[in-house]
Amino acid sequence: MISARRQQGMTLIELSVMLVVLGLITAVLMSLVPSLARLASMESAVDDVSGTQNSITGFALTTGRLPCADIDQDGRENCPAVAGGFPYLTVGLGAPLRNAYGYDYRYAVYARSNSDPMNDTELTEARVRWQPSVVSRALPPTSERVVMGDNPPSTPLDFCRALGVAQNSDANDQYLHLEHSGTLEAVAYVLANPGQADRSGNGSLFDGLNAEGLNFEHPVRNGSHDYDDSVSAVRFNQLWEQLGCSALLATAGHAHPNVLSMLAMFRQT
Repeated sequence: MISARRQQGMTLIELSVMLVVLGLITAVLMSLVPSLARLASMESAVDDVSGTQNSITGFALTTGRLPCADIDQDGRENCPAVAGGFPYLTVGLGAPLRNAYGYDYRYAVYARSNSDPMNDTELTEARVRWQPSVVSRALPPTSERVVMGDNPPSTPLDFCRALGVAQNSDANDQYLHLEHSGTLEAVAYVLANPGQADRSGNGSLFDGLNAEGLNFEHPVRNGSHDYDDSVSAVRFNQLWEQLGCSALLATAGHAHPNVLSMLAMFRQT
């Protein structure tokens, strides 16, 4: 009898300890669920930004330009606007670009026009910019720029030309740029994530320089008590590589213009 009671008492104690341990584990797991869900949302938002950048690259390949900004929040671009919401419908996406907290991103694009087509960097416009130099028919022979064909359509070559010129241009506060420690850097486009709250107290979810205009915080800026935004910037050389501009220009530069020059020199001879 005594042995049986002792055995029964030990079993109850073990069950009690097990229940306590299970309760602690459940409590810990329940406290982690919101954090894990938020982490999953943040990872999904990062994937959304990457997918959006791929869509922008595809749009540039197809149209020879970058999309304008969406200023009336209908998902479609409103040219010639260069800062506002992201025109997700224009680039072929089915849903707005939003962060883990459900807030829309801000989008801005570099657009700097020039009367000389060869130096034009208004990236939201599809223009004929690529004008190679060929030998003229005149005597003595001279080199002159020509447009390939009569009223030719804009091609990725023209957009690549604009990216190449923009990459070597100085940053200007009148056009899209990043700022860090007083240094300005021009970029092709930015996608600004507003974070969770108005930490800077400026009346906007976007903190610091991201709230308005064409000046944005640099992606290297860390979060702080007055800043919880994040900025994704695509530079001119990045877009150049994504579009395969080096190969495009190399092929075009060694084909048709050289043939025209050879024919012109043959006629002169």
